[in-house]
Amino acid sequence: MTRLRTTHIPGQAALIARAACASTPEQIAVARGRVDWENIAEPKILDYADEAPGPWTSFDAKRAKEIPEPAHCNWWGLLFARLHRELRVEPVGWDQSHRPSSGRSGVRQWQRVGGDPS
Repeated sequence: MTRLRTTHIPGQAALIARAACASTPEQIAVARGRVDWENIAEPKILDYADEAPGPWTSFDAKRAKEIPEPAHCNWWGLLFARLHRELRVEPVGWDQSHRPSSGRSGVRQWQRVGGDPS
């Protein structure tokens, strides 16, 4: 069996060593918090996706279904990335964010998989 040659990535050894370390109680608490938040947010997002008349943003779903803010703002993207990988929602375009704190930045528009991108 031929072994593939690996490419050296700076910092790779440190990442491997860190991954072998046990998680701290704080890291476990954060991970549990994310799972708890996703268990609240996911069904509400999918309900909104079924009801939405057309493409929508994460903030549209948050506002309509009163989804609480996560402990870290990146959790929105992680949840939507997972829902997309699981073929439950799909990106259909871009819009300016309606979130007051966003400064009208660009955000994805989504729809339920199999929906009509009107």
